[in-house]
Amino acid sequence: MPERSGRVTLVGAGPGDPGLITLHGVEALRQADAVVYDYLASPELLAHAPEQAELIYVGKQAGRHTLAQSEINALLVRLAREGKRVVRLKGGDPFVFGRGGEEAEALVAAGVPFDVVPGVTSAIAAPAYAGIPVTHRGVASSLAIVTGHEDPQKATSAIDWGSLAGIDTLVFLMGVANLPAIAAELIAHGRRSDTPAAVIQWGTVGRQRTVTGTLADIATRVEEAGLGSPAVTVVGAVVGLRERLRWFDRRPLLGLRVLVTRTREQAGRLAEGLRALGAEPVECAVIETAPPLDWAPLDRAIGELGAYRWIAFTSANGVEAFFARLALAGRDARALAGARLAPSAPPRPRRSPPVACAPMWCRPSSWPRPWPMRWATCGGRGCCWRGPTSPAPPSPSGCGPPAPWSTRWWPTAPCARRGSRRACARRWPGPMWSPSPVPRRCGTCSRRLDPARRPRPCAAWPWPASAR
Repeated sequence: MPERSGRVTLVGAGPGDPGLITLHGVEALRQADAVVYDYLASPELLAHAPEQAELIYVGKQAGRHTLAQSEINALLVRLAREGKRVVRLKGGDPFVFGRGGEEAEALVAAGVPFDVVPGVTSAIAAPAYAGIPVTHRGVASSLAIVTGHEDPQKATSAIDWGSLAGIDTLVFLMGVANLPAIAAELIAHGRRSDTPAAVIQWGTVGRQRTVTGTLADIATRVEEAGLGSPAVTVVGAVVGLRERLRWFDRRPLLGLRVLVTRTREQAGRLAEGLRALGAEPVECAVIETAPPLDWAPLDRAIGELGAYRWIAFTSANGVEAFFARLALAGRDARALAGARLAPSAPPRPRRSPPVACAPMWCRPSSWPRPWPMRWATCGGRGCCWRGPTSPAPPSPSGCGPPAPWSTRWWPTAPCARRGSRRACARRWPGPMWSPSPVPRRCGTCSRRLDPARRPRPCAAWPWPASAR
């Protein structure tokens, strides 16, 4: 086979929130053999790369450069010539003050093919998360994005300050250290000293902080607040809209960094919830689930499921592993029809277990509250009573998914067809529900169940004391 030729993809990682990377960027990461990433690229994005991918950090901070730009260019060329698919993960957009153009030129000079995946630039995203639209009808119809940190080797500034003074909204990137000089230049070239200004640090993530003021005092306010890099500076009347449009910094957990120690596969759900509340989750898995050295005991138990009256699951991982082995044995959830299921926690509301026949989520009386009873069965097989949200009445041959919340306990009456030790089980909706068409008769013996009457509990069922 001919040797695979390497390729470099310049990917914009977005402004910091890992959810702001494009789908094209995520797909490039999933196919990467090597990822060369920056300081401002969210570390969570590296989870999209394959486990065997080589991760190389080349971040730059003020006064601390891991590699010089020329060395980064050479690194990209070398990795591509080794036949690797390389992702150059850059904060924001590669071509907006990200030196992506220089890296592209180096790849062209070396004859290395490359792609570019644009990213969401912080020049627009950070103000948006601070409640500042960079353009607004009747307020601002022009926008300029300006570097706040020019090449120190330049003898004179290349910025046309006179032209910038007439633009409605100015956004400066990397300009916190030069903020006093920027404000002075704008005022000297005709910008009013009372023009609103804002500085947003760590835009779009839980550490976001915003300071507002005017050109006359913004530098002093930023220094007093202790803001530093990375930050975006916005100058213009649109800053005045912040008090009405601010949304992100009203979230209750803004400013908190939360360590998530769950497994890599499970941390994502918790991290999403924390991020939605404004926190910045930091994923650091301290446990890992692994298959047992010997599957034989579980396989034997699966082969003898009919002999079990109870099946207890101690974790969501155990449920997934069990059903995976059940599928490998050529069986499905119908094999559990004769057993009662005891989970160590309520089922996840968003995903119902693949149960096909008369399941029951039970709570033995000796177990701690709250343990929701999800479905009731008659004699362990055959019939079940639907909950208030089930789409259709059940039948002796099957039932729908369990309701996503718990119910009150309800006693049972002896089943006329199955004998005294078999019972007609039913549940009654709790006070949170409005009246609904719950079945009133046993699906096996057709006996009417009167909710106003407290019949004798079934002797075969370990009802909690509260139901007796």
